[in-house]
Amino acid sequence: MINSIKNANILFFDLDGTLFDKFGKNKISKKNINALNLLVKEGKKVVISTGRSYEKSINYIKDINFEFGSFQNGAVIAKKNGEILKESYIDEKVAKIIFNIIHNKKLEYFINGNNLVYNKKFRFISNVLVSFTNYKSTKEKISKFTKIKKIVIWNFFNKSFIKKLNKKLNKIKNISSVTSSGGKTIEITSSYSTKGLAIKYICQNIYKLKNYNAVHFGDSMNDSTTKEYATLIAMKNSSIELKKIAHFEGKKNKHAGIYKMLKKAK
Repeated sequence: MINSIKNANILFFDLDGTLFDKFGKNKISKKNINALNLLVKEGKKVVISTGRSYEKSINYIKDINFEFGSFQNGAVIAKKNGEILKESYIDEKVAKIIFNIIHNKKLEYFINGNNLVYNKKFRFISNVLVSFTNYKSTKEKISKFTKIKKIVIWNFFNKSFIKKLNKKLNKIKNISSVTSSGGKTIEITSSYSTKGLAIKYICQNIYKLKNYNAVHFGDSMNDSTTKEYATLIAMKNSSIELKKIAHFEGKKNKHAGIYKMLKKAK
């Protein structure tokens, strides 16, 4: 693992469960931020790679000297200033199939990383989100299936249900469906927009790197697609599924785990 980090010329970092090592407004410790900025100073490329939207990420990563980021599991690739370089959408017909499943099972979901919770009933989780955050809830069904970059479904109380549903969704063509948040949520994007394909696009089309040695740090199955394009390092707090397929297992994210791994690679 240490040699992979040493030899990397471009490094990708997930946020939740990876770079995020604190609670509250400042989710990233100064040690982690300084460690990434030191990489940039040494001439390495640093890229943020998250399932979050740009809008839900930028306030936490503004002190990191990165140029480009992959957001919503690769559905959006953007500059640090928010300029969008590439967007990918779920096919309209495919989206309709997915929403038929969602509505029939009366599931709660988000679209495109916005603050609107779609739900059939005003359930407990939605109640908590709406009460303590800036999220809003609606009982209306989505009826337009255009420009959908990402769908998030959750069930925080029945992981086996999420696992079975994810298997069913993976039978649908032209989508990428992966679990996250400890197997409690499903994140759906176009099969043409994954964190793995984002690595390929950023390295080849943006940085124009003919030969690149990429490393990706992550903790959930939305990071699994990176294995084909980078050395995948699963945080110690990662899901069991990701640890099984990762090239290496790293430190826990808490208490500046990223900083500790990068320091050891000096």
